[in-house]
Order: sequence, then C-alpha cells, then structure tokens
Amino acid sequence: MLQKIIPGIFGVVSLFLLCHIPGPVELSAALAEKPDDIRLEYLYINKKITPETEKKITFFRELLPGGRVSITGKIADTVKVKAVEVSIDNKSTWRKVRSTKKNTFRYSFRAEKGTTYGLFIRITDTKGDTNNIEDTFKGITILDRSLYNAVGDVLNGMIEAYRGKATGSFMAYVDDSFTGEKVEYEKSVQNDFSAIHDISIRYTLNNVTPDYKDKVSVSLNFDRGYTVIKTGKRRSDEGSTVLIFKIDNGKLSLHAVSGQPLFGFTK
Repeated sequence: MLQKIIPGIFGVVSLFLLCHIPGPVELSAALAEKPDDIRLEYLYINKKITPETEKKITFFRELLPGGRVSITGKIADTVKVKAVEVSIDNKSTWRKVRSTKKNTFRYSFRAEKGTTYGLFIRITDTKGDTNNIEDTFKGITILDRSLYNAVGDVLNGMIEAYRGKATGSFMAYVDDSFTGEKVEYEKSVQNDFSAIHDISIRYTLNNVTPDYKDKVSVSLNFDRGYTVIKTGKRRSDEGSTVLIFKIDNGKLSLHAVSGQPLFGFTK
C-alpha cells in the first residue's frame, strides 16, 4: 500500500513545483525587449537623415560648415532621459551632451581630412537602463581629396566614356534621379554616337559651388571638336554650361544640366 502512495505524493509535489517556477523563456524575452524601449526616433548628421541601417557616411570637408560635423537626434517620447553621451572614438571616451524637454540633443565637432570617426550614442533613462549602444554606430569618414578634384575626376571619366562611345560607362555617371528623365538623356547621347566621331572636349572649371546638403553646382567653359559621320566634315564649337551633381557618400553623379548641353547635343 505504501509503495502505491509514495509515487502519488511525489507526482503531486512535482506538479506543484513546476507550476510555481517562473518560465525562463518568458523572463529572457522580457529582458531582451528592454533596449528597444530606449531608442532614437531619428538622427541627422549635417542635415542628412541617417537611418539605423546606414552605418558608413562619407563627407568632403568642404561640405562641412565651418569644418564641423553636426549631429542632431531625437529620443523616443516614452523615454524619461537622465543622460545622453556621445563618443566619436569608438567608445574610448564619452562626452555628455545636453538634451531638451522634447528629448532632442545636439553635438558637433571639428573634423580632420583623411580621418574616420567611430560614432556611438549612449542614452540612460531615469531607471538607470541604457539603449542598445551598438545599434547607434556610424562610421563617419572625412575624405582626404578635395571636392574640386573629385569633380574633375568625374568630368574626365564622363568625357573618356563619351569619346569612346561607351554608353554603359557613360550612363553610370548619371544619377537615377536625373531631371528630364535618365532614359531620354541616354537617347540623346546615343544620337551623338550615331552622328559624330573623333570627338575631342577641353574644359575649364569656373566655379564649384556646394549647397552643403547633397548637391554641387559646376559651371564650366568648353571647346568641342568632332567629325560628322554623314559628311566627313570636321566641326568645332564652344560654349558654357552648368552641371549639377548629386553627392552620396563621396560619390558624384549627374543630376541635372542647365545651359548648353555638353553631351547629347546633336539633333
């Protein structure tokens, strides 16, 4: 009789203990959600919105007003902020920055050419909890070359592709947001390739003017020579134009043309 009672008691006790032991899976899930409560709603770096997924940002130093990198952020309204700290040296040192009642903050620093800064942002709430710091990482690189030289490199690349009638290589320099439709611009360039050859282009840069956001306006004078395929006659002309390039992480692509067309000029 006793042998039958003991296993029954053991089963009841085991069931009682299982019902009162907290579930480790639920506890871990609750802890894992904590960092998400303390988060950035947005982050601007020199007026450029930078989503969390964008980890590498590149600037020409000429595009930094006063040579400085400016950081503006907004923390979720649900967070009661105790402190905001910024590191630009991969968490080696931290600098406390002031936050407003609206959970916004600003920080700026003078940047040097040829340098990459490892940006991290640490947010602490009134309970002492912090955000997921690793998610805030941005590698900010200040290019060693000048914007003026970069414009020259792009123009030379475009001219080389144009003279070689390499449509694909030429259109790689044209941005998808090209005003007047990229497809139509490609047709104009291909019309040139069908109508002329032995093309030569020389140019002089007059002004390279950035808007300190994501565009740079380039004004230039040019001399152009070419042979008309149909007649075999050599012709030349000259003019001036303005090319507007879009800047995306140190890469320039043609966004618009104002004035005489340097490319795609034949009818």
